Amino acid sequence: IKASDILESMNVNVISSFLFMRSIAPEMTKRNWGRIVNIGSIGVKFGGGSKSFCYALSKHSLELFPEDHKEWAANNVFVNTLRIGVTDTKIHKKDSEKDMKIRVKKIPAQRMASPDEIANIIYWHGSDQNTFMTGQVISVSGGE
Repeated sequence: IKASDILESMNVNVISSFLFMRSIAPEMTKRNWGRIVNIGSIGVKFGGGSKSFCYALSKHSLELFPEDHKEWAANNVFVNTLRIGVTDTKIHKKDSEKDMKIRVKKIPAQRMASPDEIANIIYWHGSDQNTFMTGQVISVSGGE
């Protein structure tokens, strides 16, 4: 693992998210409404292998909420992170070294999530149906 690999993952997954939140939160607090849903990974529970450690490290950073994010809740601006589990997408078919049957056996639900299932959960957290949940890390992972 090279420092440049860690920096690349942090720039893509953490710095961009942090800068985006900082740019939109002031307007959200003025309007007294806003929802920010960070997309994390269930991989943070496992630390990642040599190929995925930098990714897992950067996604884990999305679970840390600065104290001022909690203050936004008084203005109805909620920030949560979802730990997304293995989802049935094309990316898993591209890596010939992955044996997804073995990976799926590790999931208590014994299957991958569908993209629609994940989209619905993200949608709920970002919608006006979420009236109280903030500062949380929620696993959406079939029991992993």
